[in-house]
Amino acid sequence: MFEQEQDMHREVRKNFEEKVSYLARAINGMTVDDQGDFLSVDCGLPSDTFNVIVVRDLSMPARILASIDRFTSKGFPMAVWYWESDVDEAGMSELLQHGLVHTETHTAMYADLLKIQLVPLHVEGLEIKQIEGGFQGCR
Repeated sequence: MFEQEQDMHREVRKNFEEKVSYLARAINGMTVDDQGDFLSVDCGLPSDTFNVIVVRDLSMPARILASIDRFTSKGFPMAVWYWESDVDEAGMSELLQHGLVHTETHTAMYADLLKIQLVPLHVEGLEIKQIEGGFQGCR
């Protein structure tokens, strides 16, 4: 993988990690556990949308499997996200042998905004204002 592609790959994953952990960092009862080789988000409720493990490196899967066991022991569904370039076949095989089922594949999108010529869009009647806080400007 070229250096620019590796940077893009890291930024896409970082953006995804921020997306799945943002609410959990702000809401009591939800936890974010960053173990370096994976990120675990536990919302405290049975939800495969908000119970998420993001795999960064699967070369030593024991801790990831223990995190998966914490969800399954509570009977909670969860989602495990990984990027093929970070996970080898042997590691994935170990996750699947642990009872996980591969159900979905998603493709990330990326655009270098410095290379895109953005054209301002004017919408009749739309006015965008910066607000200071509270409900200022709400109607």
